[in-house]
Amino acid sequence: MAVVHRLLRFWPSYIVVILLYYSIQIHTGSGPMWGLHNTLGQIPDCASGWKALLFVDNLVDNGEHMCLPWGWYLQNDMQIFVFSMLFIMIYMKNRIAGYISIGLMMSLGLGLNIYEVIVRDIHHVTHLIDFVKWQDYFVNIYIKPWIRCPPYLLGLTLGLLHMEYLEVRKKLKDHPEDDKLNANFFVKIRNVMLKKRWVAWLSQIMGLAFMITTVVIPHDMQKGNKWPEWAHGVYLSFEKISFTFGIYLLVLPTLM
Repeated sequence: MAVVHRLLRFWPSYIVVILLYYSIQIHTGSGPMWGLHNTLGQIPDCASGWKALLFVDNLVDNGEHMCLPWGWYLQNDMQIFVFSMLFIMIYMKNRIAGYISIGLMMSLGLGLNIYEVIVRDIHHVTHLIDFVKWQDYFVNIYIKPWIRCPPYLLGLTLGLLHMEYLEVRKKLKDHPEDDKLNANFFVKIRNVMLKKRWVAWLSQIMGLAFMITTVVIPHDMQKGNKWPEWAHGVYLSFEKISFTFGIYLLVLPTLM
């Protein structure tokens, strides 16, 4: 039912957007360059709109003929959401096994990203010359769910941990002296943050540091310093998950 509910939320507006893009946008402008830059490929690519409606547009034809090029995000979101149900089922059977399976999938996604970047000789875009291989990077790495899943799965992991914490905190209201409940890692963090406010500030500062560092690291290349291939692979693999973890540290005190 969760998948059906998600489809019912997405489909109405998504169908309208596809129809607008497919049949109306071409009539909203004019000029010698209009067809070239605003409607190029729109008719033939959107004629097979079933790919977008079934959220597989980024996989069929390797994503080279997507009706809505920016629709890759919705495709990934739905694909990873459906696949994550498997991890939820494992988690419900055995929490440890659930976390291990999620961790393995995250590691696989990061490893594949590093491998693909190195093998295809992809560089992080900091200069115009780096756009030469952008199309190769976009269709083979950027829009693929097995590459995009690590930040999503990190969020899933943190969400499950937070749910467990809320369950423990609820039980603590009736059993405040229970040593087992008080031994929960997040309960300990909460108690420390309540007693020492600087710990909460430190968490937020670290979160901002993660986010800012992730953004400014490529500046080193913009100054003319060349990175080895493995460095491009590591950065392009970990930039999103690092930024996601930074957001979590930033909001952690408010979740306690």
